[in-house]
Amino acid sequence: MTITSSALLQREALRILSQMKSKPIIAVDLDYTLWPAICSEHTCGPYQLCPNDGSDESKATARNSLFCTDKKTSSARLLSLFPEVREVLEFCLDNQIILTVCSRSTDKATVQEVLEKFGMWDYFFLPQIFPQRKINHFCNLVEQANLEFTDFLLFDDDPTSIRFCTQMGVTGCLVRKSKGLNWASLVKGLNSFYTNEEARRALKDWLVVAKQRQDSVTSSTPSSVNGGSGRASPIHQHTSGSGSSRFTDDVDRDPKRMRFTEGQDASERRRF
Repeated sequence: MTITSSALLQREALRILSQMKSKPIIAVDLDYTLWPAICSEHTCGPYQLCPNDGSDESKATARNSLFCTDKKTSSARLLSLFPEVREVLEFCLDNQIILTVCSRSTDKATVQEVLEKFGMWDYFFLPQIFPQRKINHFCNLVEQANLEFTDFLLFDDDPTSIRFCTQMGVTGCLVRKSKGLNWASLVKGLNSFYTNEEARRALKDWLVVAKQRQDSVTSSTPSSVNGGSGRASPIHQHTSGSGSSRFTDDVDRDPKRMRFTEGQDASERRRF
């Protein structure tokens, strides 16, 4: 029995999911991510299901393609999902991954009709379909569902949207316009989300240890400064000498809050 590449990628996706502490909420773009067209600009209704004669090929076509009209030529055409889109989305749902839509489409009614005809509208939680930047979509989701930007994994064909959302903490995965969402992009996105999740956890653990060390140093400082047997910190060695210090004692408690004394000149203030 030959194992297909799709089956191997599906196994890899399951392996990555099994290692995650929390699963991502997957957000998908629509145009050139689920289907190879700008739905509201290239097509118009009525959208109708393709006939099904019972053959395997006919079943696949009927499930993943719609008859519609080409806006430019007014001729009949098909609007089809990318080949692996439905399998990938249903795999996510089967594995308790929440799906949502982030689309800048100017025609929500048309997009909703198309998704309903494909039987996919109910796949998505709080779909965000309006012509603004993707980061505004995520701001809505974060506010409405009490989530964090880091909870999301975005699949989009637009590198600009990916870049802006990544800067806010969303994990982004760029999909190819010619292939759309598929098993390979799903595995790539899940792996990126897992890597980011582990990096955040490692940073959090490091900060906890650093805070404990800082608290330990702070608690031992009074005996060190006031004639104790311990070694004084470099900052206290500096401030214990003659003359005014350029920093207040606040430095020892929190190095990020370095405050200047009245005696520091203006050039040094500007440098910091």
